[in-house]
Amino acid sequence: MAVTKVDDAYAFLSKITELGKAKKEVKINDDLSLTLETLTAEDEVELNQACNGYSGLAYFTKSKIETVVMSIKAVNKIRFNYDEAKTDEEKIQLKIDALEKIRKIIGTWHDDVISFVHTEYLKLAVESEGQLRKIGILKNIEVEDKLKEQAEENRKEEEEDKKEK
Repeated sequence: MAVTKVDDAYAFLSKITELGKAKKEVKINDDLSLTLETLTAEDEVELNQACNGYSGLAYFTKSKIETVVMSIKAVNKIRFNYDEAKTDEEKIQLKIDALEKIRKIIGTWHDDVISFVHTEYLKLAVESEGQLRKIGILKNIEVEDKLKEQAEENRKEEEEDKKEK
C-alpha cells in the first residue's frame, strides 16, 4: 500500500503525542520502585469519569487515588503493556483489567504512601508543563491557578450538595 499525503499528515500529527510526556522512577524502598508517567487526555477523561458523583474531600481522595493508579506504568521496571493485545477490544479489556487490579492493590495502601506517590506525580506534571512552556505551548499557566480553580469548583459543588439536602 502506498503512503499518501493523508498518511503523512497522520504521522506528523502522531508526533505531537510525545509533547508533554514525562516519566520518572520513584523509589519506594530498597526493593520497590514505580515508574510514573504523565496522564494522556484519554486518561484524564477516565479519571474524571471515575470521580463523577464524588464531592469535597471524597472527590479529592478519589482523584488522588485514580491519578496514582493511572500514572503507574511499571513496577521495578516491569511495564504494564497493553499493546500485546491483537485487537483494540482486547487492548481495552487488558487495560481495564490491569487498572482494576492496580486500583484494588492501591486501595490497601496507607494514605500517606498514596499521598507520597501522588506528590511525586504532581512534581512530574509540573516538570512536563515546564517543558511545554519552554516551547511556547503553555504561557503563564501556573499550577496555583489550577489549584485555585479546582478548589472553587469543589466549593461550588459542596454548596450545591448542601442546598439539595
